[in-house]
Amino acid sequence: MLKPRSALVPGILLAVAAAAAADTITFVDGRKPEGKVEVVDETVEKVEYRRTGLRQNQSYPADKVAEVTYTEPPEDYTIAMENMENMAFEDAAKLFRTAAENSGGRRGLEAKCLFLAGEALRRAGQIEEALTAYSDLVDRQPDSRYAPHARLQRGITLARAGDANRAQQVLDKLKSEATAKGYGQRWVFEAELQLLILGEAANPTAAREAYERLVTQTEASFPTVANQAKLRIGRVLIASKEYDKARQYFQTILENRSASGREIVAGAFNGLGAALRNKPGATEQDLKQSLYNHLRVCVSYSDVIEEQPEALYSAAKCFQKIPGPDSADRAALLLRRCVVDHPDSPWAKLAQKG
Repeated sequence: MLKPRSALVPGILLAVAAAAAADTITFVDGRKPEGKVEVVDETVEKVEYRRTGLRQNQSYPADKVAEVTYTEPPEDYTIAMENMENMAFEDAAKLFRTAAENSGGRRGLEAKCLFLAGEALRRAGQIEEALTAYSDLVDRQPDSRYAPHARLQRGITLARAGDANRAQQVLDKLKSEATAKGYGQRWVFEAELQLLILGEAANPTAAREAYERLVTQTEASFPTVANQAKLRIGRVLIASKEYDKARQYFQTILENRSASGREIVAGAFNGLGAALRNKPGATEQDLKQSLYNHLRVCVSYSDVIEEQPEALYSAAKCFQKIPGPDSADRAALLLRRCVVDHPDSPWAKLAQKG
C-alpha cells in the first residue's frame, strides 16, 4: 500500500540532503579524512561544515586542512582538472576562472578555483599572469583560506623567476601578517622556509641547521612543511657530497609521501636519484635505481614542471653509464628533450655539453 504524500516528502528531502552532503575534508597531518559533509565556508580561521541531519555548523582550524573536495563542482572545473593532468595549463586557467564564476555561492569553491587558475598559469610559464591571478584572489576574498596560499605562491613564483628582492618582500609580509590576520602558525613556518631557501646559497651550513630546527618544530603538526625542509637538507647534503646522509632524508619523505604534495614527492625522487648516481663507486644497480627514480618523475609527475629538467638530464647521464645497445640513443634523446623543452633551465645548459 502506498504511503500518503505527506509521509513521503520528508523522506525524499532527507535523501536529497544526504546526497548533497558529500564534500570531503583532508588534513595536513594525515588523519582520516572527514567525508560526507557539506562545507559551508573556508576562511583563514576555520573550515566550517555541516553534517547530514544536523543544523549546527562545526569547524576545523584552517591551517590544519590540506584540501576540501567539493561534490558536483561546475563542469568547467572537472574539465580544467583534466586539462591540468594533460598539461594543457592555459586552457585549464580559463576554465578555472569560469568555474569560479559558476560556483553557486560556494565561497570556498570560488576561492579554490581562483587559486588553481594561478597555479595553472604558473605551470604554463606565464609568470606575470600567475602573479596577477594570485593577487586577484587575495583582493576578492582576503579572508579566504586560500589567501595565504596565494601570498606564499607569489613569493615562490618570484623566487623561481629570479626576482629575489620582490620574493623576500612578499614572504616577509606573509610572515608578519600570518599572526596579525589570523592565518595561523603554519604560514609563519611556510614563509620562514621559503626565506631560508632564498638565503641558502649564501650560507648552506647555516641554512641546513635552520632547516633541521624547522623539521623539529613542524614534524608533528605540519608534516608537509617538515618534508619540504627535509628536501632542502637533502640537497645541501648532496652539494657537500654527503650522499648517504642525503639519501636517508629523501627516503624518509617518500615513506611519508601522503603528507606531501606532488612537487615535494617529485623532488624527493629526483634527490634520491642524484644521491645514488653521484656517490663514489656507484654500481650498475645504483645507476639503474637512480634511472628509475628520475624516469618516474618524467612519467608519473610530468605535471611538476620545475622537476622535469633535472629528471631528463640525470636520466640521460644514467643511460650514458649503463651498458646496453640502446643506451646511447636514449641518453641523446633525453638530453635533446631537456634542451628543447626547458631551454632556460641550468640543466639545459649542462645537457648542451652532452
